[in-house]
Amino acid sequence: MFPGSAVLEQNSAGHCSPSDPSVCTAYTIKKYFQTGELPREGMVCEPYASPFEPEKGYVGLSAEDQTLLEALRQFQDRSHRGGGRLGI
Repeated sequence: MFPGSAVLEQNSAGHCSPSDPSVCTAYTIKKYFQTGELPREGMVCEPYASPFEPEKGYVGLSAEDQTLLEALRQFQDRSHRGGGRLGI
């Protein structure tokens, strides 16, 4: 119904929630806003961590990915403090 559009799936728990930050999703959205490039058909991003597993820090992430993940976690904290509403 939306010609020229694409779907990006993030394989995580919840509905429209920042509770499972995904570096893959963030980079894909960033790329779209910077270049207009849509995600490839069937693309699925995995979260870096789940709210149901222990914290794993930044194991295996580049410095750039660590910075992005920290920003996503700060966004998550702010949205949760807003009573579940995004604090934008």
